[in-house]
Amino acid sequence: MNGMNEPTLTMYERLLSTHQLVAIQETKFNKEDSLQTNEHFIHVADSGARCFWTDSTSPVFNGRHGVGLVLSSASPFGEVVDLTARAYKDQLRNRYLLLKTSLGGKTVFLHVVYAPDEPQQRGEFFRMLPVNFNDAYTGDDEEDRSSMHLVVGDFNTTMDNYLDQASPSQHLPGTGREELCDWLDALGLMDAWRFVNPEERDFTSPTRKNRLDYCFLTVDLLQDHLATVSHVRDRKWHGEDHIPVEFRLQAKFLPRTKRTPWR
Repeated sequence: MNGMNEPTLTMYERLLSTHQLVAIQETKFNKEDSLQTNEHFIHVADSGARCFWTDSTSPVFNGRHGVGLVLSSASPFGEVVDLTARAYKDQLRNRYLLLKTSLGGKTVFLHVVYAPDEPQQRGEFFRMLPVNFNDAYTGDDEEDRSSMHLVVGDFNTTMDNYLDQASPSQHLPGTGREELCDWLDALGLMDAWRFVNPEERDFTSPTRKNRLDYCFLTVDLLQDHLATVSHVRDRKWHGEDHIPVEFRLQAKFLPRTKRTPWR
């Protein structure tokens, strides 16, 4: 969003009336009042919404970095536990949000990522992301093997020199890719947009020269529940400079409810 110090009620009304999960990168809060103002507007727009911020774990309020996640009152997720403090590393400070919840009786981890734009810092950042989701995170060793992961954010890294870069010969946009892929492999994650668009070249960065923004899903979550995923070019919410990624999951094999498919 490139800064959330001057939010509007209209923005949250529009977002939460059509989306059940909203991830925000670059909140750039410069004071605690800014965070509280965002929460006020969120709850005016949707009194039952739940919101989580990295600034709650790392309250620096220095106008840099910061990510958040908002679940509307219509979201199908169960109780949410904020695990960001347990995953804390200095390299992840105010850049990584980790939540544990449930969906259809299964444990789900929600991750929001804002990776460094400085190439020399990205590899170390990705190496610091958690990979061992044992009882420290789940409370049960057995859940580690059946839990699902949903990861969204600005990774400041391309996944393919040709498909994700306007200039394939440039090496800096791909710096940190190996470390990122190691983390994705460890969690069994796939790039949802690339899964649906295996050969398409489309770019989400502010310069529109690189694809940096992703939704990564656990394989079974992607194969069983992904309905649509797209880059949103026909709507603006808050002057965002990146192209947002919008996805829609549906409960193909989960118990039927009267709720519409969530996104």
